[in-house]
Parts: sequence; structure tokens; C-alpha cells
Amino acid sequence: MISVAPDQLCTSLPQGATSFAKKTVFGITDSMTKFTGSIGKGFAAATLDAEFQSKRRMTQRRNKPKHALYGVAAGASAFAESVTSAFEGVASKPIEGAENGGAAGFAKGVGKGFVGLFTKPAVGVMDFLSASTEGIRNTTTVFDQTDIDRVRLPRFIASDGVLRAFSEREALGQSWLKELEAGKYFNDTYVAHLGESPARLMALG
Repeated sequence: MISVAPDQLCTSLPQGATSFAKKTVFGITDSMTKFTGSIGKGFAAATLDAEFQSKRRMTQRRNKPKHALYGVAAGASAFAESVTSAFEGVASKPIEGAENGGAAGFAKGVGKGFVGLFTKPAVGVMDFLSASTEGIRNTTTVFDQTDIDRVRLPRFIASDGVLRAFSEREALGQSWLKELEAGKYFNDTYVAHLGESPARLMALG
């Protein structure tokens, strides 16, 4: 027969309840984060704005919410940027299109501008929800982390071995290459990348 001291029982019950609550909140918010993130990614692709998509990815990569308040702040900032980009696109996309393709480019730019006027705010809403729930999720584990968090991505060092000033863009590109297709290109050497998509990284093996 196993006996449990009253003081141990009083300690273990609250700990068990707290652990159950944390895991429940983590599971719910993790699912919501993934769901809203997937929808936001789809809406972002529908904007037809490669520059907007690239900027959004870089912002998300830099601003990982570590707690609920940070998540809400990051989400609100993402929403504001999406709405601003939507209204700016209505004016700028036709001009850009006209400069690159004349009358046909102007018409195409008008289309892109109006598409973005509806899709970009939707992206902002999804990014706000995703960042907020991610912040709540990470709050449940903030006191469980014992490792020191990395402040910035690993520095990119070119093949010539010369140590240059830290470049956030190059560090991000190198990170994309290492993570692309579950690490398929981890041992390849990063050279440069285009802003449209991580899948378009240029590398030399």
C-alpha cells in the first residue's frame, strides 16, 4: 500500500491541475496558430504582390511572439501594415504597371491594386489572429525554457572566409536555404537570393 503525505498531496494536485491547463491551452492555441497561419498564407498568395509577400515573410521570421502581449502587439502591427499596403497598392500598382508595360501594364496594375484592396486586409486579420494565438501558446512554455534564446540568425560568411559586417538579409537567406524542404539543402553553400520566395534561393553545392 502506498501512502501519500497530506503536504505532498496538497502540492501535487495544484501542480497537476496547472500542467493540465497549460497543455490544454497550448494545444488549442497551437492548432489555431497553424490554422490561421495557413489561411493567411493563402490570402497572401492571392494578393499577387511579390514584394508584399516577401516583406511579410521577413517580418514573421524576425518577430516570433514569446508571450501574449508581444503576440497581440506584433499582430496589430501586421494588420496595420497590411491595410496600409492595400491602400497604397491601389495608387502605386497602376503606375508601376504603366511604367513597365504601358497601357496593358496599367490595366494589370489596376487589377492588382483592387485585388490587394480586399485580400491584404484579410491577410492582416489572419496574421493578427495567428500572432496573438502564437503569443498565448508560447506564454504557456515561457518559464519552461532553460536555454538561452538566440538574438539574431547565424552570421553568413562567404566562401572566401572574410568576416564582414552582419547582414540581416544574407543571414535570413542562409537560414531559408538550411530549412528549405526539411533540410534537403543544409550542406549547400548559400550565395544570394531573390526576394520573391525562399524556393528561389540560388545556391552552389
